[in-house]
Amino acid sequence: MPAKATVFNRISDDAVKEKTRRTWKQWFSILDAFDVAEKGHRLAAKHLLERYKLGPWWSQAVVIRYEWERGLRIIKNQRTVWPKHRLFLEEEASSLINRTMNRQH
Repeated sequence: MPAKATVFNRISDDAVKEKTRRTWKQWFSILDAFDVAEKGHRLAAKHLLERYKLGPWWSQAVVIRYEWERGLRIIKNQRTVWPKHRLFLEEEASSLINRTMNRQH
């Protein structure tokens, strides 16, 4: 799939490898295996932060570029597809909010 024009195209493969120890292709393979479309941006960035020890900025940058190039983002801060992870399902979110609120009272 050809790369979409994004600000992240300005971050070269050499630069990302220097800062993260991996190339864009390697990061995309990792995120493909993680299934970002299913689990979502937040969990993907957290995965890179915790498992691969990326800093917060690089975790976000890698996931955002991945989402752009895989067609999961159409404009800044917007996904075309909501994650299928249970936390993003309306009934699960409502249940979680209700349980949390009930514990506080």
